[in-house]
Amino acid sequence: FGDGFTRDGSMHFNKVGELVNPDGYQIIGFKADENGRITNKEGPIKLGSTTIPAEATKSAEFNMNIDSRAEVKEFDPLRPDETSNFSHSITVYDNVGTARLVTMYYNKAANNNWTYRAMADGKDIEGGVEGQMVEQAQGSLIFNDKGKLQEEVESSNSFNFNKGAAPGQQIKFSWGESITEGGSGLDAMTQYGSNSNVARHNQDGHSAATLTSMSFNDDGVLTAVYDNGVSRDISQIALAK
Repeated sequence: FGDGFTRDGSMHFNKVGELVNPDGYQIIGFKADENGRITNKEGPIKLGSTTIPAEATKSAEFNMNIDSRAEVKEFDPLRPDETSNFSHSITVYDNVGTARLVTMYYNKAANNNWTYRAMADGKDIEGGVEGQMVEQAQGSLIFNDKGKLQEEVESSNSFNFNKGAAPGQQIKFSWGESITEGGSGLDAMTQYGSNSNVARHNQDGHSAATLTSMSFNDDGVLTAVYDNGVSRDISQIALAK
């Protein structure tokens, strides 16, 4: 039996993980690459591993405003909460999938010039002391006189998480496309005379996870959902019209 077509939507995975019809024939589809993007490569739809490995956080992005009315403040790493103008926290992941809490501290260095610091509790840092924040990244955020982000300057970036994590993890922090990067400043961090706040933030990376469910959408794309909230496209059924 060669290639065939069917209108029967009854399918199931056999004992070796192949998607088959009630007669046991393989269902052909377009395979996804390792990043979950559907390619033009055809082949039998097959469920591989039911787990996905951990992935370290490589980037984090913030959409926010920092208050231009703030006074210049001298930062003390031993008292970061009391000596910063503004702070917020995000969860990132090391290379073995352990969730780590990173706090971003902002200090006004001069008009239109801010210093940011990414710090983590010493209990999560190699050689650190629990309860004492340890700096892992630092840089500057420079604004023009209209409150738009002119430039982001990174000074240091190396996260040395403990308990088996690889040293020197780098996380690229972004506050949107600055004017220096070719942006208009409209979709980036702002420095206006209103309270500092984070409208939204996101970061990549995740812990290792186990498959919890699968489903097809109207375009025939098979998506796997894992218990850490990650979803990935596996394949797309080859449809005839």
